[in-house]
Amino acid sequence: MNDQFFSDALTDITVASGTVRLDFATLSATEQENGKPKLVFAQRIVMSIDGFMRATGKIQETLQTLHKLGIIQVRPVEPSSASLQKNEVPAAGTMEEKVDTPKKSRPTFP
Repeated sequence: MNDQFFSDALTDITVASGTVRLDFATLSATEQENGKPKLVFAQRIVMSIDGFMRATGKIQETLQTLHKLGIIQVRPVEPSSASLQKNEVPAAGTMEEKVDTPKKSRPTFP
Protein backbone atom coordinates (compact mmCIF):
# COMPACT_ATOMS: atom_id res chain seq x y z
CA MET A 1 0.00 0.00 0.00
CA ASN A 2 1.28 3.44 -0.88
CA ASP A 3 -1.45 5.69 0.55
CA GLN A 4 -0.23 9.05 1.80
CA PHE A 5 -2.05 12.19 2.81
CA PHE A 6 -0.99 15.71 3.67
CA SER A 7 -2.23 17.61 6.71
CA ASP A 8 -1.76 21.20 7.80
CA ALA A 9 -2.92 20.47 11.36
CA LEU A 10 -4.06 17.91 13.88
CA THR A 11 -7.31 19.54 14.97
CA ASP A 12 -8.86 17.15 17.48
CA ILE A 13 -8.12 14.04 19.53
CA THR A 14 -11.05 12.08 20.91
CA VAL A 15 -10.98 8.96 23.08
CA ALA A 16 -14.09 6.79 22.86
CA SER A 17 -14.89 3.08 23.12
CA GLY A 18 -11.27 2.11 23.70
CA THR A 19 -9.98 3.91 20.61
CA VAL A 20 -8.24 7.20 19.92
CA ARG A 21 -9.50 9.25 17.01
CA LEU A 22 -7.13 11.80 15.46
CA ASP A 23 -8.76 14.40 13.21
CA PHE A 24 -6.56 16.14 10.63
CA ALA A 25 -7.32 19.20 8.54
CA THR A 26 -5.96 21.00 5.51
CA LEU A 27 -6.19 24.61 4.42
CA SER A 28 -9.07 24.98 1.99
CA ALA A 29 -8.44 26.33 -1.48
CA THR A 30 -12.02 27.64 -1.65
CA GLU A 31 -13.21 28.42 1.90
CA GLN A 32 -11.90 31.42 3.83
CA GLU A 33 -12.16 32.70 7.38
CA ASN A 34 -11.17 36.32 8.11
CA GLY A 35 -9.56 36.55 4.67
CA LYS A 36 -7.35 33.48 5.23
CA PRO A 37 -7.76 29.90 4.04
CA LYS A 38 -9.98 27.95 6.46
CA LEU A 39 -8.88 24.68 8.05
CA VAL A 40 -11.29 21.95 6.94
CA PHE A 41 -11.54 18.32 8.03
CA ALA A 42 -9.52 16.05 5.75
CA GLN A 43 -8.87 12.69 7.43
CA ARG A 44 -9.49 10.73 10.62
CA ILE A 45 -7.15 8.07 11.94
CA VAL A 46 -8.60 5.65 14.50
CA MET A 47 -6.09 3.77 16.67
CA SER A 48 -6.10 1.52 19.70
CA ILE A 49 -4.95 3.21 22.89
CA ASP A 50 -1.84 0.98 22.84
CA GLY A 51 -1.08 2.01 19.26
CA PHE A 52 -1.56 5.67 20.19
CA MET A 53 0.86 5.31 23.11
CA ARG A 54 3.50 3.80 20.80
CA ALA A 55 2.92 6.60 18.26
CA THR A 56 3.33 9.21 21.01
CA GLY A 57 6.69 7.68 21.90
CA LYS A 58 7.82 7.92 18.27
CA ILE A 59 6.68 11.55 18.08
CA GLN A 60 8.68 12.37 21.23
CA GLU A 61 11.77 10.70 19.73
CA THR A 62 11.38 12.75 16.55
CA LEU A 63 10.95 15.99 18.53
CA GLN A 64 14.13 15.25 20.49
CA THR A 65 16.03 14.62 17.23
CA LEU A 66 14.72 17.86 15.69
CA HIS A 67 15.75 19.73 18.83
CA LYS A 68 19.26 18.21 18.84
CA LEU A 69 19.67 19.17 15.18
CA GLY A 70 18.64 22.76 16.00
CA ILE A 71 15.59 22.61 13.72
CA ILE A 72 13.23 23.43 16.59
CA GLN A 73 13.68 25.21 19.91
CA VAL A 74 12.07 24.30 23.21
CA ARG A 75 10.20 26.93 25.21
CA PRO A 76 8.46 26.57 28.60
CA VAL A 77 4.69 26.14 28.71
CA GLU A 78 2.83 28.10 31.37
CA PRO A 79 0.51 25.96 33.51
CA SER A 80 -3.18 26.81 33.43
CA SER A 81 -4.96 28.21 36.45
CA ALA A 82 -7.86 25.77 35.99
CA SER A 83 -7.68 22.45 37.83
CA LEU A 84 -8.95 19.13 36.58
CA GLN A 85 -11.25 17.77 39.24
CA LYS A 86 -11.19 14.13 40.28
CA ASN A 87 -12.88 11.83 37.74
CA GLU A 88 -13.58 14.72 35.36
CA VAL A 89 -12.97 13.84 31.72
CA PRO A 90 -11.49 16.74 29.76
CA ALA A 91 -12.84 17.70 26.35
CA ALA A 92 -10.77 16.46 23.45
CA GLY A 93 -7.61 18.43 22.90
CA THR A 94 -7.94 20.50 26.09
CA MET A 95 -6.14 18.43 28.74
CA GLU A 96 -3.16 20.77 28.88
CA GLU A 97 -5.47 23.74 29.38
CA LYS A 98 -7.38 22.11 32.25
CA VAL A 99 -4.60 20.48 34.29
CA ASP A 100 -2.31 22.32 36.69
CA THR A 101 1.12 20.93 35.93
CA PRO A 102 4.67 22.07 36.56
CA LYS A 103 6.32 23.98 33.72
CA LYS A 104 7.23 21.70 30.86
CA SER A 105 8.83 22.22 27.50
CA ARG A 106 7.09 22.54 24.16
CA PRO A 107 8.88 22.71 20.85
CA THR A 108 8.66 25.83 18.75
CA PHE A 109 9.43 26.12 15.10
CA PRO A 110 11.70 28.83 13.72
